[in-house]
Amino acid sequence: MSIYARLFAWMYDPFMERFEVSFLTAWRRKLLGGLRGDILEVGAGTGINFGYYPAGTRVLACEPALDMYRRAQAKLSDPVAADISLIQAGVGDASLYQSIQPQSLDAVVCTLVLCTVPDPQAALALFRHWLKPGGLLLVLEHIKPEQPGRSRLFQFIQPAWGCLAEGCQLCRPTGQQILDAGFVPVWEERVERGLPFLVGTYTN
Repeated sequence: MSIYARLFAWMYDPFMERFEVSFLTAWRRKLLGGLRGDILEVGAGTGINFGYYPAGTRVLACEPALDMYRRAQAKLSDPVAADISLIQAGVGDASLYQSIQPQSLDAVVCTLVLCTVPDPQAALALFRHWLKPGGLLLVLEHIKPEQPGRSRLFQFIQPAWGCLAEGCQLCRPTGQQILDAGFVPVWEERVERGLPFLVGTYTN
């Protein structure tokens, strides 16, 4: 693991705090508060979602980056309502694939992660494979701007941004990719907060 990856994990929560306070926390509560059953959280990061899962839920949280994983693990030392297991793995890793049976999940949670997953189409196909019929995909993601001029600007700064933000992609058409994968919106909102965001729940 590089020195920068360690620094990125260390500064992630402090950097994100003002965004959490101003709008992300409310969206996390809206998305996660009504969940039930068996849940996969993809890219758990530092474990920011752990406190929002309701009692009675069983959460398998995966995080591939070692230092992010360690910080998420530390958060589990504090009491949480849900039954949460954490593994160091990314989508497509054999250890994760072997941990989940087909059509066994009630929900898959992706918050600020589909911008970084190397192959989002393959990941979305796996989610459908793992979800029960009628299972839910819950997303909170920044997405490609709709305005052509702004999209070009984001594409211009993408090389530098990707290096600074550990591979984060500013111009992924995540909303369309979700629909192309066969998911159907239950509800969704597109909101501008400096970056355009997609918040929503989808069924398979």
